[in-house]
Amino acid sequence: MADQTKQRSVSLCKAVGLCALLTMPSLGFAAQSAVPLLPEILISADDLQASETGDPAVIRLSLSQQPDAVVTLNLQGDKECRVSPNKLTYRSSNWDLAQTLSVLAIPDAAAEGLHRCQPRISIETEDRTYKAIAATLPSVAIKDAPVDAVSERLETILRKDFSSTLVQQQAIISGIMTDATRRLTRGYYGLKCGVVEPFDISGHVEIKKTSRAVRGTFGEETVACHGARRQIGSGRFALSESDTLGRQSLLSYTHMVETHSPRALKGRFVGGYGSEAAVEKLAMGTISGAGTHAGLYGVQRFRKILLLSYFASAVLGHHSYDLQFPDSGGAIDASGTYDYAAALAGIGLSGQRSAGPFVLHPKADLRLTYGEASTSRVRATQGPTQSFGNLDMPAYQGLRSGLELGFEFDHPSLASVGWDRAIWVAPRLGCLSDVVQGDLNCDSGLKMQFDAAHTVSQTRYSLGLDAQADRTSRWRGVTVSRTVALDSAGGHVRTSLGMNDRSKPTYEYAFSFEF
Repeated sequence: MADQTKQRSVSLCKAVGLCALLTMPSLGFAAQSAVPLLPEILISADDLQASETGDPAVIRLSLSQQPDAVVTLNLQGDKECRVSPNKLTYRSSNWDLAQTLSVLAIPDAAAEGLHRCQPRISIETEDRTYKAIAATLPSVAIKDAPVDAVSERLETILRKDFSSTLVQQQAIISGIMTDATRRLTRGYYGLKCGVVEPFDISGHVEIKKTSRAVRGTFGEETVACHGARRQIGSGRFALSESDTLGRQSLLSYTHMVETHSPRALKGRFVGGYGSEAAVEKLAMGTISGAGTHAGLYGVQRFRKILLLSYFASAVLGHHSYDLQFPDSGGAIDASGTYDYAAALAGIGLSGQRSAGPFVLHPKADLRLTYGEASTSRVRATQGPTQSFGNLDMPAYQGLRSGLELGFEFDHPSLASVGWDRAIWVAPRLGCLSDVVQGDLNCDSGLKMQFDAAHTVSQTRYSLGLDAQADRTSRWRGVTVSRTVALDSAGGHVRTSLGMNDRSKPTYEYAFSFEF
């Protein structure tokens, strides 16, 4: 009886187990049916790069299953991009149709290279299944407009061109004042009427190991027979090329009219210039310029030994540029123009006085320059992509002052065959300050030179020392040179050996001839 009961229990267990096995698939199916699958926002993108020139990135969006209610996708950009449209709406009739989202880069003037933006998405619907999901859009790469990629480098180049142009103009106009001082020093008496100096061109060619140059002057001078009215035409030209600066050229001309008396000289001038500079740092190309200058100048004698000189001038100019900048995405060509206006003024005090065997040459001067450049309209091209932008340059303002005391000693040879000796010692102090910002940078220096010239062979030996220091750096150099005159060519050959500020020996061989 017990054995029969045990067999029935085993059979029942097997039956129960079999029933469990038979019911497991149906239970599993029921469990899967109890957890419905969540829908998705289907995203496809073939172009995930936008450009600040206007080329957008494109993203296509659709739904994975038909919604029970209207599904609205709210879309936003960030500080680097914006999206269009801001909303996409899906209904039971169009849920599986992909709608297009455009991601547009926001143009700016910053050179950021390849950077990114992250568009955002949120879901608004009464459908509980779509309300429960979260979606994320892919990030978009943004490429700078060509004009933005070169803006910083271009600004550096144009600021340098602007400042060097004004420094060059100040040198030309300061030279007018210096020449006027020299004419008053020579004296009023003895001036002859008519042509004092006929039109003539003079200059020299200089060839060095690392540079080549042609420089010179041209002009004429006439004096009216009544009123000591003098008219002077003065021009400069220069064409140079070096391994470090590239090609530089300049042509300028100034016409002066002045009146002359024993104690004073007053004049006015008008002139212009043309220039071209080859750019080889940060970019490759040329900058061409043209401008005009006009103003007043004068020299007044005090106490026989002191001369007060002054000038005031206005300068207008127009410069154009055509430059090519290297870039990882291909070379970028940038072209454009800028105009400028500047005011220049200066005052100086000079003189000379004998002190035993020496002649003292005290000199003090003050130079003021202020210039403003117009906004430059820049066109930049990189392959088929072209963009435009505006580049603003800061005003140029500077105040230069200098103080120098030169000691001159000449000892001519008394014999027909001998050596002429000369010594020049000039300590100097100079300052450059920013008129607006108030930044002051002063430097001091000392220049010494000893010359010995043979009266027959026209061979000159020189020993020079030039040292300068400011608040950030020190510079010093020593040079020994030998110069031999070339009678047939009207020039000379100069050989020099020196030591620069880094205590590194330097050697130079230069050939030049006059014409």
